[in-house]
Amino acid sequence: MKTPGLSDRSVRMLICLCLPAASLFAQAGSLAGSVTDDANRPIVGALITANIDDTLPAPSVKNFLPTNPSISPVNSGRATSGPQGMFQIGGLSAGSYSVCVQVWGGGFVNDCEWATASFTIDLKTGQAVTGLQFKLKRAAILRVRLDDPGKFLEKVALPSGSPSSLATASSHVFMAVQTTRGLWHPLSQVSKDATGTIHAVTVPFDTAVSFTIASSHVSLADEKGTPLAPAGSNVPVTLPSGLTLQPLDPLKPVQQAQPRQDLTFKVTGTK
Repeated sequence: MKTPGLSDRSVRMLICLCLPAASLFAQAGSLAGSVTDDANRPIVGALITANIDDTLPAPSVKNFLPTNPSISPVNSGRATSGPQGMFQIGGLSAGSYSVCVQVWGGGFVNDCEWATASFTIDLKTGQAVTGLQFKLKRAAILRVRLDDPGKFLEKVALPSGSPSSLATASSHVFMAVQTTRGLWHPLSQVSKDATGTIHAVTVPFDTAVSFTIASSHVSLADEKGTPLAPAGSNVPVTLPSGLTLQPLDPLKPVQQAQPRQDLTFKVTGTK
């Protein structure tokens, strides 16, 4: 008497369907390790990204989607460091990966933006690489204040139907530093008051940085009132080491226990 259930043919079909997925899972590799600061203290919440094509990650983490190792090996992945700074990126195909580590809120150097070469590792099919150690260097925080007492930013014409909330300093004034690898790193707005906004970016200590500010929408002047050139202005900045800094919190005003290193600019009118 045959036991009720799946037929032999159905069982064979299920086995055939499952074998490719199991084979793909077996071929997936992984990277695992830890993230600490330069005093060997674990960093929790660091973003670790791995790309097979040496494409550097943008400052925003939204360009990196979680990988699912149960589907098939992929050419990129990400993970967030947990307790003791540990992380693991799974579901990776074979190849040479560039690995980058960044901390949301700043305070640490991202070597993929500032080092002359990023960290790379060759991953073989199905290989599980463990024991990777990333030690992040403390960094300075460059603050830039943009005064707009005349509310000129709010007067800039917006596309029809756009909400007035889009009239922000970030949308009308370009502020960025150029890294040693030639990448443009825009400043993030971290606080706002009645007459202006404060923007900030993490930069290495003791490193000459070129800060650029420009706008095609409003006229700008430096803190002495000298008008900036229509094409914008480049300002060399070097923040010395030995300063005690608080990491950036995007939800709170920037606090720096150091002599003021801020740059100040003023919006003087619309174009």
